[in-house]
Amino acid sequence: MSGDEKSKWPFGERTERDNPIVDDGKGEVNPFLMNSQPELPPAQQVPAVQPAAPHTAQQPPSAQQPPQFAQQPPQFAQQPPQFAQQPPQFAQQPPQFASQPPPFVQQPFAQQPPPFASHPPAFQQQPLPPQTPLPSQPYPAPPPGFPPNREPTSSTSSISYTLDVLMSALHAPNRRRRRFLIAGAVLVLAIGITLVVVVGSSRVGDTIEDDTPDGPRGEMGDPTWVAMETVQVELRTSPPGAHVAVNGWVQPGTTPATFTVLAKRPNTLSFFQENSVPTTQRVEADSDLTAGLDFQLTPRAPDAKTTWVKVVTSSPDDASAELVFDGEPVGTLPFIVEKVTLGDYHHLQVTKEDKAPYVQIFRLEAEQSQLEIPKLNEGTYLDRSTELNVTLRPHYAKLVLNGEPTGPGRAVYDKGQLIDVRVELVENSPFVYTIDTTPAGYYALEPSLKLAEVGGANVRFRMAHGRNIEPCLARQARGSFCWKTNREYREIAAGTWKLTVYEYTDAGRMPLQGTADLTFEAETEVTVTINLDGPNFALEEKAQPWNRAEPSKVDDEEE
Repeated sequence: MSGDEKSKWPFGERTERDNPIVDDGKGEVNPFLMNSQPELPPAQQVPAVQPAAPHTAQQPPSAQQPPQFAQQPPQFAQQPPQFAQQPPQFAQQPPQFASQPPPFVQQPFAQQPPPFASHPPAFQQQPLPPQTPLPSQPYPAPPPGFPPNREPTSSTSSISYTLDVLMSALHAPNRRRRRFLIAGAVLVLAIGITLVVVVGSSRVGDTIEDDTPDGPRGEMGDPTWVAMETVQVELRTSPPGAHVAVNGWVQPGTTPATFTVLAKRPNTLSFFQENSVPTTQRVEADSDLTAGLDFQLTPRAPDAKTTWVKVVTSSPDDASAELVFDGEPVGTLPFIVEKVTLGDYHHLQVTKEDKAPYVQIFRLEAEQSQLEIPKLNEGTYLDRSTELNVTLRPHYAKLVLNGEPTGPGRAVYDKGQLIDVRVELVENSPFVYTIDTTPAGYYALEPSLKLAEVGGANVRFRMAHGRNIEPCLARQARGSFCWKTNREYREIAAGTWKLTVYEYTDAGRMPLQGTADLTFEAETEVTVTINLDGPNFALEEKAQPWNRAEPSKVDDEEE
């Protein structure tokens, strides 16, 4: 480059780094970099001019694009619109600017003609990229129309349509418009995919629903269980008119009548009669049933305490279920059953169409109780399985199911089985019941064992002053009782109890040395005096007959 040529270059001496577009001898120029123009220094900035008139045949040659420019690759034709406004600027440039090489060409005009004029064959021979979705257009013609001139015909073709829209947006001549079109195309693509998923899944769901057999969920094929053998037997009660439940399920009719029981199996029969105490009897497997069975019911005491029980459901779907209480249909849930005796076992049965029946056997121990029935089972529980849930009272009682000790809780059995339930507690008669899994889907069994009828004693402890002590009596299956003051009487069961004396100190509640066994006779009133000797204690007992009709008193002189 000569000195004159250097003086014409406004940016100082040119280097290879300042000339990224270099003819490599093959006549090829990178078109992507031809639109990037170096920013002029402030002193040489060209003042803004008004846009030139539209291109006509009379415009100067510098404003007219050569014909070979139409063969540029599509991406060059899709340059932003500001490039289209540059030819008029060349026409309006001052003379000295026209004499300088255009900055975006970055090659001296003295060395070679402008690249547009010198390399038409290279651009004409350059093949279109295979991924170009649209044919090239002569510059400055606008890009292909948006959106494509066709409509999607299905959910899958809408995706192809949206892809065409997206490719058109990528070649938009305006950056702002291109961004807007890309965002719109992405939104349309997302909607199309959603339609495919929704429509396709709905069709799949319809197909699955059409192929699903009728009936409750989970039931496929015939049941595999075998019904137990039964026999007809006549049951008679005195007084007559009692409702009957066989192995946990209420039978239609009242005594005397013929009822269905299991053959060669033990059976549990429960009788509910209006003026009698609810009675449960176990009939062993080897009993002779040919002549029928007779049962004597206990008349209800005139002063027997009664209360009401409200039965509700935890599921709104079961609000209209039928309620059978103590063998007698009473109404639909929710329902309040009146004149229910306290302390007796009662039978509750809930049924509803297409639901597995629910049975609850419980002892009523609180007044004005509310029983909440869980959601009725469906599906496999209708003719496949039965749940048994046993709740023990007291919780430390021993539960035996079919001869095997187990803990309380829920177990699932197949239909056609007889479950032998036995609850044992020291000093109590065992609770025995048999459950037939065939008729119901859920059994809630709540055996509550009472203390054996051994009589009671009224006990009081007299403690020494000056030390904070607490005597406690404990007995297996009876729990424990502690006394806080000298004036407190407590009724406990007659028999032998173990005494432990505790003292409250700075270190906490600590037992004194030794324990003692105390035996109380039935219907006696006993005062036990505790004498302290350091960490030890000694006892003195004073007993007298207990008159339950009179309240127990403590003489002030003793205190």
